[in-house]
Amino acid sequence: MYKCMLIAISGGSGSGKTTLASLLLDHFSGDAILISQDSYYKDLSNLTITERENVNFDAPSSIDTNLLYENICDLKKGLRVKIPVYCFETHTRRGKQKPLTTSCSVILLEGLYSFFDKKISKLVDYSIYIDADDDVRLIRRIKRDSIERGRNVESVISQYEATVRKMHFKFVVKQKDVADYVVNNNGDIDLNVLSRNIFAKIKSLRA
Repeated sequence: MYKCMLIAISGGSGSGKTTLASLLLDHFSGDAILISQDSYYKDLSNLTITERENVNFDAPSSIDTNLLYENICDLKKGLRVKIPVYCFETHTRRGKQKPLTTSCSVILLEGLYSFFDKKISKLVDYSIYIDADDDVRLIRRIKRDSIERGRNVESVISQYEATVRKMHFKFVVKQKDVADYVVNNNGDIDLNVLSRNIFAKIKSLRA
């Protein structure tokens, strides 16, 4: 099998997963690729608009874990895969796919459930859980969803109350207990410094 480490970054919605993953990607300077678990939300084009809106997108079952697992296995072997391109406004996959291959030594995977699934967790070489207080995460989620996903504040808060918080404490936070590294990100740490320290740690594991 191709020599490639899988680094998984998890945490609650708005904890800072994507930011940390992007910073780590920069540190690797071309020797890593980044996969967002958000790309693997299940395609709901077979449902009506109303039915799609009633789906719990914060539950583990909303993720196409089998496809994600297959893609990671192929990437670890150095094979070419096609990453789904997901539309958050329609809850469907776009017709196009993002081709991806790796000849680098690190795969960065970030998402709510990046090492929750047992099959995928067995592939993970190093896991990171980012923790943050509820109110901090909610504020960040409102800003993100209103700007990047075209949602209004009322719908974001409604979803948070209905599913996000419940799924966080029922499923997401369980990864904290098994993570190799846990960090609190309430805004009082420098993510640039943190990412450099984690980068140094990963380099030592590869040595």
